[in-house]
Amino acid sequence: MKKRRYQKRYTKGEIIRNRILVVLLVLALALAAACGLSMLGKEEEGSQGQSSSSESFAEESSEEQQESSAAQPESSAPEESSSLPESSQESASSESQVSSQSTVASGEDVSEEDPFYEPEMPILVNPTNRIPEDYVPDVADMGNGYQFDRKATQAYNEMLRAANADGISLWVVSAYRDNDKQTTNFNNKVKEYEAMGYSAQEAYDATAKIIAVPGTSEHSLGLALDLNSLEQSFENTETYRWLVSHCAEYGFILRYPKDKEEITQIIFEPWHYRYVGTNHAKIIMEKGICLEEYLSGDY
Repeated sequence: MKKRRYQKRYTKGEIIRNRILVVLLVLALALAAACGLSMLGKEEEGSQGQSSSSESFAEESSEEQQESSAAQPESSAPEESSSLPESSQESASSESQVSSQSTVASGEDVSEEDPFYEPEMPILVNPTNRIPEDYVPDVADMGNGYQFDRKATQAYNEMLRAANADGISLWVVSAYRDNDKQTTNFNNKVKEYEAMGYSAQEAYDATAKIIAVPGTSEHSLGLALDLNSLEQSFENTETYRWLVSHCAEYGFILRYPKDKEEITQIIFEPWHYRYVGTNHAKIIMEKGICLEEYLSGDY
């Protein structure tokens, strides 16, 4: 005889209880699943938001960099002889002098947006450095029969306006002189000394101390002005003091200072101002040096 397998019979109450438990279990599982999907969605939204913010920031940074780049002036230095200290200019001096010029620093605090910024080194003209044979000055009329370098004329006019505003009167005594005019002036002075009893050599040497030998005059560059007086007593005037204090702001220097005569080989000329550009002029005037020292870096 086969044994009958035992089957437990549930009461009606137990069946209802079990069904309720199953339903609650299903609801719990469904709720848990819903919460998980909600959290996942929020994380994805947060991730997308961060990605969007990063992209926006990157775009803004790129635009700012482009604007900043566009706002910066194109450097006129250093191309062939550019913004100092990387530049050098070929002048009437030897190759070794040009090499030393390349090491001279220009005014780093002077912006190239300055209209009188000069990227090239000043040409050195003195008793031992003649004007290059191929040099052609770019001169323009500046009034009263005078001619002067075109850009330097603009600088002088700005300086003239500033001086007038401060109650200082400036006027030109001498500006550009071609080589023929310089020769005439030099020879006339030699004759004056000879008439005073000087020998020919003595007259020549004495003249060379006050008038540049033809071919070595900054006036023939079109970059030098004699202002107000040709007397050394000009040093004692308010005008001279104003010029020494302000000329560099317009690119000019006192070319032949009192204490640099052994270097320049020219007497102190408080009236003689050379245009070199604001970046060079500010260093020269602030340090109290002459152009020869500046170009050699010996200061």
